[in-house]
Amino acid sequence: MTGGRLGGGIAAGKIRLAGTLGEAPFAGSADRAALRMGEMQIRLAGVSAQFGPTGHVTRLDVGEIGGAMEKGGFAGRFDDAAGQIANVPLLLSHAAGDWRLAGARLAITGAINVSDSADVPRFRPLRAGDVQLSLDGGAILATGALVEPVHGVSIADVSITHRLGDGTGSASFTVPGIVFGKGFQPDDLTPLTFGVIADAKGDLSGEGRIDWSSQGVTSGGT
Repeated sequence: MTGGRLGGGIAAGKIRLAGTLGEAPFAGSADRAALRMGEMQIRLAGVSAQFGPTGHVTRLDVGEIGGAMEKGGFAGRFDDAAGQIANVPLLLSHAAGDWRLAGARLAITGAINVSDSADVPRFRPLRAGDVQLSLDGGAILATGALVEPVHGVSIADVSITHRLGDGTGSASFTVPGIVFGKGFQPDDLTPLTFGVIADAKGDLSGEGRIDWSSQGVTSGGT
């Protein structure tokens, strides 16, 4: 003990956890974990977590997590995260940002890459730099603005809800206005138009929605 504070720490190799989060099954592991008692700092590496029932599992893998105790909870940074929400056909990767755990609520802010999980991708990878995500009461809520990373063109505002207990949820997309011209063409956004549409000029706006449940995945839009 130094200066009235408890010193020392704990270090561990591979650890595994299992249980429930609300009504949803949960399993997690980490390759390495460390706790410094004096500063109440935590460090985790090689973190993997799965939430939800069989067939509708939400997966999250994080390269590194660091943080410390603060008033009302823990907070810190994470890096090199990837995952997928249940059966949503969107792959999340190269995520980094800040996290805060207060009570049973986890809040995350940061940036992330979004790509299509289809064997033949329907859109090229996008970047979201202002993602806000929360996990509270067995529900995931996330919002962000998708940008085409090569040209910096704003593509869509996205809002996602997902309930871990029954694996149901939805994602809504609002396209405020994509301007096509000499500097940006449809095949910069999707490979499906290559050789079909050329020299496009004009703007595109609309909205779309993806819903998922035990019955499958549906989508639509205007």
